[in-house]
Amino acid sequence: MGTPLLKTQSLSISFGGVHAVDKVDMEVEKGQVFAIIGPNGAGKTTFFNLVSGYYFPTGGTVTFKGEDITRLKAYERTRRGIGRTFQNIMLFRELSVLDNAMVGLHSRLKSNLIGAFLRTRATREEEERGREEVRELLHFVGLDGHEDNLAKNLPYGMQKRLEIARALATRPELLLLDEPAAGLPTQELSSLVEIIQKIRDRGITVILIEHKMDVVMSISDRIMVLNFGEKIAEGTPEEVRHNQAVIEAYLGKEE
Repeated sequence: MGTPLLKTQSLSISFGGVHAVDKVDMEVEKGQVFAIIGPNGAGKTTFFNLVSGYYFPTGGTVTFKGEDITRLKAYERTRRGIGRTFQNIMLFRELSVLDNAMVGLHSRLKSNLIGAFLRTRATREEEERGREEVRELLHFVGLDGHEDNLAKNLPYGMQKRLEIARALATRPELLLLDEPAAGLPTQELSSLVEIIQKIRDRGITVILIEHKMDVVMSISDRIMVLNFGEKIAEGTPEEVRHNQAVIEAYLGKEE
């Protein structure tokens, strides 16, 4: 087996003496859908923030494609190929759907400030290529026909899809999805699963945090379980389903 796409070693962070993430080791292979689960307060989103550069760890390392990125800022990790969505939707509500998705592409555009100010031919052509790319992504997540709508006017489920499209516009090799199914009605879950499967089919590796176990079990290659900041289990969906430590973390230990 070659170098994992993402690797953490003893990754840790503490807040006021509380170990939010405590010495977590993880390896994710290219092409996987890797899920992170655990009870509320287990440290899942904090772990995402460490991987994506929104927090710096108090201990341990993060390696991406063999490169130590532990001290890189979030935008530097985005440029290297790590995209993400957020647990709470973070759209520009007064911008159109198209412009929201274009924000994700800006980290990849090559035009400089002078070119943008002078509206050079190269800048205009790059922007138009970008708009076509973004329109394809909006179609990919089922938002074609909504390009000119304001983000705030989209139903909740479509706003979640727009966040995914914006993250895809950063052209990631690794996509972090923070509770993509949260708040979605049951009838929309199958569409979400289909989108995640199509993302993997594009060659993009996916790590997702999710509480809806039917989603997790249906699409994950491997699952890591956190509890009180510690990794308590990892394995295939079947292995995790029958892991006694996982059952106790969710249901409580019998006296």
